[in-house]
Amino acid sequence: MSRFQRTVRRLSRFWYLFAGLNVVLGFMGLFAVQTGLLMHTGPWEPWPHPYIWDWTLVGSTAWTLLSLRIVAAVAAGWGMKRLTDWSRPVSLIAAGLAFLEFPIGFALAIYTFSVLLGKHHALLYSRLGTHESPAAVQ
Repeated sequence: MSRFQRTVRRLSRFWYLFAGLNVVLGFMGLFAVQTGLLMHTGPWEPWPHPYIWDWTLVGSTAWTLLSLRIVAAVAAGWGMKRLTDWSRPVSLIAAGLAFLEFPIGFALAIYTFSVLLGKHHALLYSRLGTHESPAAVQ
């Protein structure tokens, strides 16, 4: 197994761990925020109730963005573990999303960019998928 292939496998495991961290911390944070918002009484008590659009839009948008981050991280890890052709662009997109999550997502994004960007790394990655020797790149 080549050094680059070991690096890609390690990066795959990092993406799986990042997805798990997003699941745990994301669900905890969103549940805490929604519980806090439900405890707050507004000027509408006891009637009329607040507009449904106001409090469901915020929750559904946050859950959707969290789900997209988790799916992108799992897809990046799964694709890199199997060395598929589509995993490199998906991993770069997932790294772009993770770039905003300081400090862990930021560090993972920088590491992903350093491993996958560049012509030389693209050629090495394409040869991993076809099981050719990466030494032939030189």
